[in-house]
Amino acid sequence: MKRFNQRELILLGAFLLLIAFAIHTVIAGALSKRNSNLQAELRELTLQKVEAETLLEERKFWIQQHQWVQQHQPQFVSDEEAEKELLKLAESAATRSLKVNQRELLEIQRNSQFIEAGMRLQVSGELKNLISWLHQVQDPRQFREVRDFTITPDKTDESLVNCSLSFFRRYRDPS
Repeated sequence: MKRFNQRELILLGAFLLLIAFAIHTVIAGALSKRNSNLQAELRELTLQKVEAETLLEERKFWIQQHQWVQQHQPQFVSDEEAEKELLKLAESAATRSLKVNQRELLEIQRNSQFIEAGMRLQVSGELKNLISWLHQVQDPRQFREVRDFTITPDKTDESLVNCSLSFFRRYRDPS
């Protein structure tokens, strides 16, 4: 068997060194990517732990909130009763010198958490009367909410505003 000469040994050593460097680079890159993934996973798990601990610390508060809702949220009786309540709400605008220009009862929505009745309204009047009425009817203890709210100046009378809004009231499912 032929022995390698000095140049061949140097060339073989350089080749093996190059292969070792390439293997090292591939392994280091894979380990670096794995490390990055583990760091991201650790951050995510740490965040989840903090969220879970916060929820556990607030558990008593949220249980009290749930009990309050169960005691105070009105129970759904019928579609007609819910619609009658919304119509009374629309009529209450007149007590604040507001004119109801349009009203439309919306389809009653049901889900596993609550039943929601809604009405789309367009009212007009003085801004201070509108704000006073909205303050009166948006009492959170009544489980009412306003959505899709817009106010625009009246085109014919600058002292008046027009307001389009949707009212919703949530009820507890009797079942």
